[in-house]
Amino acid sequence: MPSSLYDALGVSRSADTDEIKKAYRRQALEHHPDKGGSAEKFQQIQKAYEILSNDQRRAIYDQTGQENDMAEQGGGNPFGGNPFGGGGIPFGGGGIPFDIGSLFGMFGPGGPGGPHSPHARPK
Repeated sequence: MPSSLYDALGVSRSADTDEIKKAYRRQALEHHPDKGGSAEKFQQIQKAYEILSNDQRRAIYDQTGQENDMAEQGGGNPFGGNPFGGGGIPFGGGGIPFDIGSLFGMFGPGGPGGPHSPHARPK
């Protein structure tokens, strides 16, 4: 496993966006599972590119060494993590159980999008 995202792409910390993009393409072609490469290695390359090609996420990574940005860690909650226990997944995913159908069911047949609603599509 590479010791850093830069190692995963085979670039230096001073690499610019174009160098990162070229390295990603080269590594992705070489390690793509359809071409006989490892799926795990390919995922590492993709993750490295997603972070290093985004200036904001790259700056966070360079400063903290963390691969997740604040949105993935719970949106900047000062107590850490998602306050609803969803691990960054809205409306559930391990936190508060939520059924999206119950949300729309509360509007009834005349509610938004229902058959008697002014927002209903003509037939």
